[in-house]
Amino acid sequence: MLKVSLRNLAGTKVRLLLSLLAIALSVAFVAGTLVLRDTIMTVTRAAAEAGAADVTVRPSSETETLTAAQAERVRRVDGVDAVFAEIDVSDVSVLDRRNQAVTVVKNAPTEAGNWQTTGRAPVRLAAGRAPAGDGEVMIDKDSAANSGVRIGDQVRVAATPGGFDGTVVGLAEYTTPNPGKNLVFLDDRTAATRLLGVPDGVTAIKAYAASGVSEEVLRQRIRSALGSSFDVLTKTQIVAESGVDDSVDLVTYVMLGFAGIAVLVGTFLIFNTFSMLIAARTRELGLLRAVGATGRQVRRAVVTEAFVLGLVGSTVGLALGIGAAAALRGAAAGFGLDLSSVALEVTPLAPIVSYLVGTIVTVASALLPARRAGRTTPIAALRVADLPADPRSRPRTLVGGALVVLGVAALATRSAGALVFGVAASLIGLVVLGPVLVRVALPVLGAVAVRLFGAVGRLGTRNTLRSTRRTAATAAALMIGVAVAAALSVVSASMSSSMADRIDRTLGADFTIVRSGKGQPPLTGDVAAAVRTVPGVGQVVRQRESRVDIVGGSRLTKGGWVQGVDPDFPAVFRQNYVSGSPTDSLASGKIVLSQSYAQDFGLAVGDRIDLRGPAGSATVQVGAIRAPDPPGMSLGRSDAPFVTMELLTRIAPAAQDALIMVNAAPGKDKTAVGAALTKALAGFPQASVRDQAAYKEFAQTQATTVLMLVYAMLGLAVLIAILGVINTLALSVLERFREIGMLRAVGLTRRQVTHMIGIESTVIALTGTALGLLLGLGWGVGAQQAMSSRGMEILAVPWLVVGAIVLAGVVAGLVAAIAPARRAARMDPVTAIATA
Repeated sequence: MLKVSLRNLAGTKVRLLLSLLAIALSVAFVAGTLVLRDTIMTVTRAAAEAGAADVTVRPSSETETLTAAQAERVRRVDGVDAVFAEIDVSDVSVLDRRNQAVTVVKNAPTEAGNWQTTGRAPVRLAAGRAPAGDGEVMIDKDSAANSGVRIGDQVRVAATPGGFDGTVVGLAEYTTPNPGKNLVFLDDRTAATRLLGVPDGVTAIKAYAASGVSEEVLRQRIRSALGSSFDVLTKTQIVAESGVDDSVDLVTYVMLGFAGIAVLVGTFLIFNTFSMLIAARTRELGLLRAVGATGRQVRRAVVTEAFVLGLVGSTVGLALGIGAAAALRGAAAGFGLDLSSVALEVTPLAPIVSYLVGTIVTVASALLPARRAGRTTPIAALRVADLPADPRSRPRTLVGGALVVLGVAALATRSAGALVFGVAASLIGLVVLGPVLVRVALPVLGAVAVRLFGAVGRLGTRNTLRSTRRTAATAAALMIGVAVAAALSVVSASMSSSMADRIDRTLGADFTIVRSGKGQPPLTGDVAAAVRTVPGVGQVVRQRESRVDIVGGSRLTKGGWVQGVDPDFPAVFRQNYVSGSPTDSLASGKIVLSQSYAQDFGLAVGDRIDLRGPAGSATVQVGAIRAPDPPGMSLGRSDAPFVTMELLTRIAPAAQDALIMVNAAPGKDKTAVGAALTKALAGFPQASVRDQAAYKEFAQTQATTVLMLVYAMLGLAVLIAILGVINTLALSVLERFREIGMLRAVGLTRRQVTHMIGIESTVIALTGTALGLLLGLGWGVGAQQAMSSRGMEILAVPWLVVGAIVLAGVVAGLVAAIAPARRAARMDPVTAIATA
């Protein structure tokens, strides 16, 4: 029987080609994702390890800094070979002489600090020299090359204590692949003054162990020397804390989720292929039974064919996946991540998962056809092979209908927990009900085809009705991809509409000046000063932030964010409040808490809370509690308490503005004021000016960008679904070889044969598209209802997108018909009729 299986595979290799391709594409998605994940993780982990010392000392609170004197104490600890008093901040941006951001790629984060001279840093001098005084800076060579900055050029650095100018005297480069960051280095004293505002301050003390001293032993010695008021961490702890694994894993899980959709779609293609091949080999299987093969042996033979097909497809897919990962290394440079010189990291996980996915899915998809093959009787060898009857199953209808009803009921509950069950139940229900729905939908589509194409349209429609299970399985593959796309389109449109509505009702400022770029560089005081000088500007309301220690009730939060706002802030950003008045609170010097913050601290209006900043402390009374901000409508840090600007400035003098809201003066042209603001802030790339329309557009652009990425990842699933349509039609043409020859003999022209196959394909594609739209719109509406209490208050159906999906379904059907229709049209009638 093994020989029979291998011989069948060799004899039907052309018919199995599309199934092989579906397996390979699905496995390639999985393998490519895992290989790229392992490669990126290796690079990011190497960067984290290269930057970590054997032991790192940090302040226990964000409001504190270490000092150079404490670094000297660490240097005297037994077992310390070298010490680096590090200054490292990320809220910085660098401008060139044209006031353009100096960056390796757009919005890349910038890290600024002092140049390390221990020789153990993950960066080295590439050109020029290290900075040696105020007014000298060093930047990394990648951002310099991308921005056209050379040694000797003037740049401006915007930091929290204020902006300053400097001359580029050197270029640095990573000793590991660039992880996508911009670097700025100053000498020790300048970095402390310009970046921290503390002349002898440092952000961390890095200690390197002498030979033979373990990092844990050194950590204990340093902790004993400094006391327990600091965080003393080993290199292992620092690398684990960096979170590189978590961030990469998040992307990996999302991509594997879409790979799972592609695999699911591929199962329908494989199932149809084996079902049709088993039907075509009925006489052969009956003959095997007649000569002594048992039903179990026949089943094993079919499963063996599926197993071998899965192995071959997995091998091809693994190779394609590795190739795709290699190609994407170049694309990573667009995000500032340099993988060009890095070898791909192919761990055992990628091949193991690839072969498991490819073989298990293929074998599982072939089990039902194998079971049918095992039931073939010896007498079947004497019958003329024909399409099997399509039995009507009452249990199928009842089970499928019950699942759809349960799914719809779950989607209607407006519960996020029930949403997942509703999606799964409705999907499985529609797949089970597929043949029943096909029998209902195809006559409707057939009537249109008959009206347009006459007898050819009738032939094409009836061919799809001959095996409703086959048609339903083929359509189901396309249905899944369309359903996910439609659901996400509804969610995206509803989110955008809800955000726009909230902006209209909440934001009372004509213009909002926000921080742009990663790392959130501050809006330094000269930004607000420039805004006030713009002709036509009336009201200017600032929001600034700083980390302070917060003591409320019995809880202490070290380095918690607190915002300082101008008195008019509640009037220009209209939030909902659970209790108290924000205007009265600010007027009387009280603090306003978010509802979640108050619940965590166990505080209510009238309770007192202590704020301890770098320059002083204050005890304030809770004056108001605000409701949570809807998603996408947070200005600044949504959960952070806010106090008066004067209070925050007194306890944290280095705090800088995070947001500036501006209203045009009465009677002034807002368009002209907006243009003047943009011009005045051209020299501050960390500041982005948005009017309400631009704010809405920004929110919508974010949603659209995510949606486009989702569409791109769904593209593979849709491609496999289209391959499924091609596969079904191609095998159907072979199955109806004599029939098509007979039609040609009685007068059907080649063009009519082409039209007939095209109608079959289009009807199948439209059936899958229609069911997918029905399912996806239901999912989208259910998701919107479930999230209506979380800010997605408006239901919006993007009818243009729906129309585009229908059009894409028609195009997919026509494209899928090209190859099978061409083969059918070229068929020689005499040869076809003579085929037994």
